[in-house]
Amino acid sequence: MDLLSMAREHRELVAGAASLSGLASALKTPEDADQAVVQLAAFGRRLTDHLIAEDRDVYSVLMSDPDPGIRSLAADAFGDVGGLVSAWRMLSAHWTRTAILADPARFADAMSSTLDALMLRIELEENLLYPAAQAAAHGRRAEMADA
Repeated sequence: MDLLSMAREHRELVAGAASLSGLASALKTPEDADQAVVQLAAFGRRLTDHLIAEDRDVYSVLMSDPDPGIRSLAADAFGDVGGLVSAWRMLSAHWTRTAILADPARFADAMSSTLDALMLRIELEENLLYPAAQAAAHGRRAEMADA
């Protein structure tokens, strides 16, 4: 489990979301809409790859922790991720070139809200979930060493 790499990916995701949000707020031309569609797709791929790695490396550790409180926290957070993924899929399916050009202000609002939600999620992961996963992984290593 490489939590430093995952934290670095968080920074990349925030930068990508901020770029997309900035583009959305200044959108004026069809070319801007084309660029937004490209950025939406690229961001979605990065987000998906990151979430797959978190499922494998973080949630698997947390959900098998002997502490029921940690398992509950992980299950709740994992459920929230499913909601975020669903929301992202709906958002990216809705915001086609045509939809962006038809309502650029609403697109800008959607991207701003997405960035806000991403920042809150990252804060939760880096301040609570990642440290819990690190502690759980170290605890298991210590238990195995003692056996």
